[in-house]
Amino acid sequence: MTRAKKQNPPGTIAVDWRQLRATAVVLLVALATSGPIPAAQGAASEEIVMTEHQMVLGGRTLKYTARAGLLPIRDNETGDVHAHTFFVAYTLDRLPGQPPRPLMFIWNGGPGMNSSLIHLLGFGPKRVKTGDVYPTSPPLSETEMVDNQETWLDWADLVFVDPVGTGYSRPTKAEYASEFYQTAGDAEAVTEFIRVYRVRFDAWDAPLFIVGHSYGTTRAMAMSEILVRRGIDVKGIALLSGGFAVGQEPFPPGVETALALPGMTAAAFYHKKLAAELQRDLDAALKEAEAWALKEYAPAIAKADALGEPERDAVLRGLSRYSGLPVSALDRKTMVVDRNQFRSQLLPNTAVGRYDARMTRPGTVGTEVMDVVRDPSFAPVLGLVQGTSPLLNRYLRTELQFKSDLLYQGPLGGGYPPAQMIMLRFVRDQGTPDRQPPLRRALEANPTLRVFVARGLYDSGSCFSHAYAVKHLHPSLARRVSMACYGAGHDFYSDKAVRQQIKGDMKKFVQQTLAGASSTTSPE
Repeated sequence: MTRAKKQNPPGTIAVDWRQLRATAVVLLVALATSGPIPAAQGAASEEIVMTEHQMVLGGRTLKYTARAGLLPIRDNETGDVHAHTFFVAYTLDRLPGQPPRPLMFIWNGGPGMNSSLIHLLGFGPKRVKTGDVYPTSPPLSETEMVDNQETWLDWADLVFVDPVGTGYSRPTKAEYASEFYQTAGDAEAVTEFIRVYRVRFDAWDAPLFIVGHSYGTTRAMAMSEILVRRGIDVKGIALLSGGFAVGQEPFPPGVETALALPGMTAAAFYHKKLAAELQRDLDAALKEAEAWALKEYAPAIAKADALGEPERDAVLRGLSRYSGLPVSALDRKTMVVDRNQFRSQLLPNTAVGRYDARMTRPGTVGTEVMDVVRDPSFAPVLGLVQGTSPLLNRYLRTELQFKSDLLYQGPLGGGYPPAQMIMLRFVRDQGTPDRQPPLRRALEANPTLRVFVARGLYDSGSCFSHAYAVKHLHPSLARRVSMACYGAGHDFYSDKAVRQQIKGDMKKFVQQTLAGASSTTSPE
């Protein structure tokens, strides 16, 4: 049974947009909307709906409260509302004397992506029913949701956030869009959302964690410094399937390119394209490929122009051995395998998935937007992320009782007026070119802050470059950064076994962080 109550408390949210001083690096991001947009059908713009639920988790009944609604983002000086941010929060009631539970704010990437995947395929209390392994079983049901046995709700309260321009979150006027559709403004707005959420629901005492997925890691890293600057104590940051920048030492020449190779080895192993002796054991094949990449391949790339023909032949044979591509398909001059080349040439007349190399579709690889839409590792969840899924809409409207006629917007638009792909600027503080990145400054300013980094093995091979970066951090940083690699793709929570693994790893990360412990892990 679901019981709903509507909450309309007053709220004050402030954003000091003057702090966003501009320099720029261009990033592609989606989403442009125009005009004032009502928050919910027949409802006040700041309405929050509260419903009570229960689920069976591991044989025990877990009772929880869900809140779905919008909070305003206000200009600090005028109090004018410039946008509304939509969220879905799940909390457990605390018994008298119980300490505050960890409070996690979670979002997907995109940019322009709503939180539907990490919410309804990942770690919310309800999950769209799928098979246990993403590539080999039905990826998405349109008729059934189930209690999520891998939810994080049993040990943390969860808030899934849709940044402005995604989900039901919108600027209130077209002229305000530029404040949010840029990396710094986006990070400031989500930080402000966290502040007002804690005010609105008296969550000041809850230990704060933020979790970003894909491009959401860029948002999380930018927010880390903003949180410190605002005096908000963040305990831990999880960076899932995205970037990791703490001002670490640059890779030695050739190393970053070479460390893409073991990821190709993983994909080739899955599709049975390696030599027989490498097909016996995946872990052994990955270790051999990584060792060759660092010892032989990276130095060869660094001095490619000076290599003699016998040396070049040896490198090409090794590259063929560990990538699964024939020597004839390799570029003899650069000795580098482009990502799209690998995706198009590993299997005949078949495109390998860009987000999950285990998945394939007939045809060739392209570079246009439609190639993303057609990608075999993205296409199965397109309806969910674009807000056109009947199951998603019924869950929000019926189960959570939040009723809106707006499109629950995703990265490729689809509403009216049509969303446009727009070039936006990554706004940074004015500073010298060698200024440390925001996460490094946050770690230096907050000595208790810890970071968890996670990647999927079949997601562009980034497991190995990230692990190398973590391993070679300065000891003062290394003891506060944990790293894990999981046997799935970009959205690695699509696989049941991986959801179970990361649930345990994240719980351990939170517990160690709150206990003041430090540890590092390496990918399996």
